[in-house]
Amino acid sequence: RLLGLPRVARTVRTMHEAGIVDFDDATLDRLADYGIKARRPHFLARLALIMVAVEPEKLQGLWRLSNDETERAGTILAAARLLEDFRVHEVAYRYPEALADSVDVATVLAGWSEAGKSAVLDQLREIGVNKFPLGGNDLIGLGFEPGPSLGVELQRLERLWIESAFALDRAALLELVAR
Repeated sequence: RLLGLPRVARTVRTMHEAGIVDFDDATLDRLADYGIKARRPHFLARLALIMVAVEPEKLQGLWRLSNDETERAGTILAAARLLEDFRVHEVAYRYPEALADSVDVATVLAGWSEAGKSAVLDQLREIGVNKFPLGGNDLIGLGFEPGPSLGVELQRLERLWIESAFALDRAALLELVAR
């Protein structure tokens, strides 16, 4: 509940100084920066920022967080890490539900200006994500046996599809199958 309050960074810093919580200065600075840069601060995004330095399991035990809360904060952090590397297509494909919060978290982690954040948001708005055009049966039809090698090849093709900004269609992907 505390992380959901409007200006929690000052409170958390005071709690740290009093020995109630043990966060490093970088975490406290990230929370303060987030309070300034986020359009709609959310407790899960703040939790994600704390998870940069504190193991999720430790936080879960100390603060009695639900599995869902811990998982959702982890998703926001994973998406933010991809955005830090400008892998916007992958974030749009893998984490559409975490986009808004992950952009704010990535802004803090990467130290983006408001212009940098806006550029990433503009890029995300332009992305149209469809369903990955291949499935296991497509590769089985080409002679793959069901099993781990089929999964590895599907993951490789999916990565190529994402890296192409979803430009590769079914036929192009089938031509890229490693035989």
